[in-house]
Amino acid sequence: MKAFEVGPDERVLFAFTHPDDELALTAFISRLLKQGVPIRVLWTHSTPVRAAESRNAMRALGVPSDSLTFFETEDGNVISSVSELRGIVAALVKEFRPTRVVTHAFEQGHIDHDATNLLVNLCFKGPVFEAPYYHTYLAKFPRLYCFSTPKGEETTALTPSERTMKKRLVRMYPSQTVRRNVFVYELVHTMTMRKPPLFQMERLRRQTHTDFLRPNHPEPMASKIAKSKTWQRWLRGAKALI
Repeated sequence: MKAFEVGPDERVLFAFTHPDDELALTAFISRLLKQGVPIRVLWTHSTPVRAAESRNAMRALGVPSDSLTFFETEDGNVISSVSELRGIVAALVKEFRPTRVVTHAFEQGHIDHDATNLLVNLCFKGPVFEAPYYHTYLAKFPRLYCFSTPKGEETTALTPSERTMKKRLVRMYPSQTVRRNVFVYELVHTMTMRKPPLFQMERLRRQTHTDFLRPNHPEPMASKIAKSKTWQRWLRGAKALI
């Protein structure tokens, strides 16, 4: 099963944490819609303002409003709500019957992203594909939109129209700093003669690391993460669920 090759009989559930996280995969979402593949999208954290922004962006992509589900867990503390969401998301999975789920990579960049990944794996036993966002929470300037190791990753290049679309969508989240952050990140890449990954390609890999009590990185990075306060907080929450 290839990450970006979806058959006509498939159904895809996207599970994000924060409204605007979907920007990492808007080209993929758009392609699935054009192929007629049924999709559902959920967010584990939202506010009325942020949900409205994602609704507008999804409408621009052509995603029906009844395919969107927003939960309102506490930002920065999604792990504490996983037990509450587990039954609800499991029911959504049973009703929608996805053939695959696409979510955040379990990569210790944001504890809420990791919590959403854990929730997905608790509720769905089929193939899970994960997208990189940033790692790790030890770094002042984390690495964006790439895995710490390329093993297993698949990429798809964006067409000119998809790059234009993504740049237009970035402006649809005025309550967030995503537009400024993307501009700065793009500027840095341009100065270093590298192409900004957000507007050049999208990345996924089949999730194989499902030991949620061990950091998902090679050494020595994994050992450094394991000693951090954020990881210890993660362990307290995850052990109660596993």
